[in-house]
Parts: sequence; structure tokens; C-alpha cells
Amino acid sequence: MKKTLSVLSFLIICLNLFSQDSAVVYLNKLYELTSKDSAAYICKTVMKKDRMCLTDMNSDGTKIYYCEFSSENPGLPDGLAIFYKNGDSILSTGNYLLGQMTGKWIYYDKGNHPDTVDYSFKNNCVEKKVSKLPEYLFGDNDVKEAGTNIAQSLPSFIRANFHMPARAKFDGVSNIYQVIYCIIDTDGKIKCPQIMNSIHPDIDREIYRILSLYHYQAVVKNPFVIPSVIFGNLSNRDSTDDSNTVYALVEEMPVFPGGDEALWKFIAENLEYPYEAKENGIQGKVIVRFCINKDGMVGQISISKGVEASLNAEAYRVVSILPAFKPGKQKGEPVNVWYSLPITFQLKRGL
Repeated sequence: MKKTLSVLSFLIICLNLFSQDSAVVYLNKLYELTSKDSAAYICKTVMKKDRMCLTDMNSDGTKIYYCEFSSENPGLPDGLAIFYKNGDSILSTGNYLLGQMTGKWIYYDKGNHPDTVDYSFKNNCVEKKVSKLPEYLFGDNDVKEAGTNIAQSLPSFIRANFHMPARAKFDGVSNIYQVIYCIIDTDGKIKCPQIMNSIHPDIDREIYRILSLYHYQAVVKNPFVIPSVIFGNLSNRDSTDDSNTVYALVEEMPVFPGGDEALWKFIAENLEYPYEAKENGIQGKVIVRFCINKDGMVGQISISKGVEASLNAEAYRVVSILPAFKPGKQKGEPVNVWYSLPITFQLKRGL
């Protein structure tokens, strides 16, 4: 949809110049203006009172999405939105209020049964970057242990309830790795959740929605902080055929393009030391486990040995952007292979 905003601006100019209540433009695969005969996409805008209604379609007329924009602020979706998956089959639908998902949305992304979720909640906490958490919130040792258990189970709760927002998908988001700080209050509910590495506003909204539903069942005598919860979803890139075996050791192990030296160079050039860890003097080695699929792509990423939330998330991120390996082979055939990679974070003197 980011590309659509520039197209929308062009359509608005057309509407104003020619005093029309509708306009159509034809776009190629790069979302550049083109002729009708060579178009890959068709964008149509219709003015309705105080709304501009944009429909984005494939060249054959099948719909991609419909979205309403306030005429006062055409840069932000404001009104009904419908996203499609196959032809006129709906993927999700709901309303935006000045660019933010609001009210009830219906998702059809998990089979044929619709799932209705509510974005009417409010996060009253001020979201800001936290360099160090207050020590008094950690409670006693028993509470720390309880927090560790939650930190292990909460990602599963998020994953079970998560819907990929269609706008994020259309904006090109495919792999999610997020660090979340939470306070568990005495009623077992999460207070003041903070997403430390925002990827997309709709994904943030979806995660905050899920956190508002969470309820820790154990007795909590004093509020305590879960220092880190890393949530990662499985993208298309992460999928493997469940009917195939994932090997731990094969006759020909996967090889990074250019060998191990090139692999470590790639990691060194792309690794960024997280601000929070640097400020608190945290360093160590994170071991990332992942599958190199039979097509050479990286999938099923997990942290088998972590250090701290932001370091774990950064190691996860770097592995998620690794280019394709030469796949492993067993008896001459490409197979899925488990791979472990240690990523060391070490502060330089003076930092």
C-alpha cells in the first residue's frame, strides 16, 4: 500500500483537474504508470461525499483491496478496508481511523472459518525506548522464576492468536522478529507492554491486542517485569514440507555462497549491536538454530541458547536475512538440514 499512496495522489490530481467523481490509472508490475494494454494493475478511485474510495485490481479485474481515505487526509486510510486473497475471496476486512486499525476486524486467513477480533482496546502507557528497567519491578527470586516461565509461554500465546495484518503483508513484511517488554500486575494481566523494535504499525497493533487478552493464572504477590519476550512468526520463507525429514547430518552439508569466511563476513557487516544491550554492558554468545530447506532458503528459525532479549532478536534478524545456501544432499538429492550458528556480541573497550 505504500506504493498506492503515490498513485492515490496522482488520482486526486486527476479528479481535481477534470472535475470528475472517478478516475482510473493503469500500472505495470513496478507500479509505474503505463498503458491499458500493458497494465499489470488497475487502480480506480471514486469520490463519495467526504471519502475517496480506492479499489486496486489485477489486470483481469480481480480485486486486491478496497480502501477508503478521508478527503481531508488522503495519506492515511480512514474508513472501510477490504483485502482480498483469491479473486473476490476476502482475506480480511475492518475499519481504519486515521491510519490505525480500529473496532472489529474479520480475518479469513486460517481456513474458511472467519475469526473476529477487536481493536477497540487502548494502550494508555507511553511507548518509549527503554534503556534500563527499574530494579524494584523484578520482585523476589520466586517472582523472577514465574517471569521466566511466562517468557517461555507467552510467545506461543501470541503465535496462536496472531493474524498477519493484510496492510503489512501488502507493504512487503514477511518475517517478524519483535522484542516485547511486559509488566505482570497482581491481577495476572499485562500492564504497559512495550514493543522495542517496531516493524509495522498494524503488526504493533495486532500484538498489543493479543497482549491485552493475556492472563497469567498463577498468584502474583508483587508486580514484576518480564524482561523480554521474543515473538517470531513463520513466514512463507520459513515453511518446509512436513512430510519430509529434516536431517541433522547429511553426506553433503549445506554451504554458504563463498564458504564459511563469506558467511562470517556477511554476519559482521549486517550485525548491529542493540542500543539497550550496549547501554547496559551486556554481551555474550547467542546460538541460533534453523533449517536450510532443500531449496537452500533459511527457515524455522529459533534461539537455542540466548543471552538477552535485544541480542537474541538481533541474532534472529541477521539469520532471517541470510541469502540462500547451497542445499545439503543425501544420496545425491537435496534435503532439509538443521544448522546451528553461534553469533557473538562483544563490546569494544570504552563502550
